[in-house]
Amino acid sequence: MPEWKRKKIKEYLLVLRKVQPFITGKDLIAFGQKPGETFKTQLWKLFAAQLDGEITKKGEGYSHLQKIKNNG
Repeated sequence: MPEWKRKKIKEYLLVLRKVQPFITGKDLIAFGQKPGETFKTQLWKLFAAQLDGEITKKGEGYSHLQKIKNNG
């Protein structure tokens, strides 16, 4: 792998590891969810949306969660 790719991957990972999800499992439980496979999937979808810039604050995360629940 070229050195420039290694450098970009390293930079990306160093930034990503510091990102904390706006919505956590505790939030989902407070939202009425029960832990399970769907729970895990919802958390990953929310975190992916956050990383993609679709969610920029916690309130937007709750709105996005409602969309996920309605659309599967």
